[in-house]
Amino acid sequence: MVEGVERARAISIASEEGFFRATVRLLSARVEPSPQVEQTVQKITGLYEQFIKLSQSLNYDTMIAAARVDDPARLSDTIAANLQLPVDEKQDLLETVDPLERLNRIGDILEIELEKLTSTAISNTRVKRQMERAQKSTTSMKSSKPFRKSSARRKSEIDELKKKIDTAGMSKEVHEKAIQELKRLELMPPMSAESTVSRNYLDWLLAVPGKSAPGDSRHQSAEKILNDEHYGLEKVKERILEFLAVRSS
Repeated sequence: MVEGVERARAISIASEEGFFRATVRLLSARVEPSPQVEQTVQKITGLYEQFIKLSQSLNYDTMIAAARVDDPARLSDTIAANLQLPVDEKQDLLETVDPLERLNRIGDILEIELEKLTSTAISNTRVKRQMERAQKSTTSMKSSKPFRKSSARRKSEIDELKKKIDTAGMSKEVHEKAIQELKRLELMPPMSAESTVSRNYLDWLLAVPGKSAPGDSRHQSAEKILNDEHYGLEKVKERILEFLAVRSS
């Protein structure tokens, strides 16, 4: 495990018994604190934070903790070590001795990388939305098929009932009542309790052998008794008279 500590320039290199020995001169470069340096450090740190957030291959907490330093030299080297750059670009950064210049180059690289990551994220989001819309459309089509089949069956049942009513030989008044009830049934949800009651009522009307008009004396007598003995309850009395009408022969 080898860790670089300082930058140095080789003065001479000699080969000794299977390894190289070099004479080097340290390249120390310090940056005096100033508002400009502080502003540059903050800018590059902010760019690096955005880069880590968009890059899923880096651990956010670890990378940010390593990069939150005030020393421009250490900050630039830490960021450069975590960027997926070609060897020649890393070599160029390594040979840039001035920490502030190196930091500015890191800033330019980060801006380019952020544009790439942002473009990729936007593209991925667009593709994801298109897939979600396609999935919703497919799901909607699948769910609408049973509904269309149910609606078709419902219409077929209503049409069949109307044919039976029209050919049942009902009187005009009873026929009108049956058609009115059929229209009510058509508007009801198929699985509702009211729909079941209405359907049973129509089946009963169709099953009654005689269907005379509600104009005979027994019908009139029954209507008078209901009105004399019961106040209100118009719907109930109407149903009773309908029952008597279709029972008359």
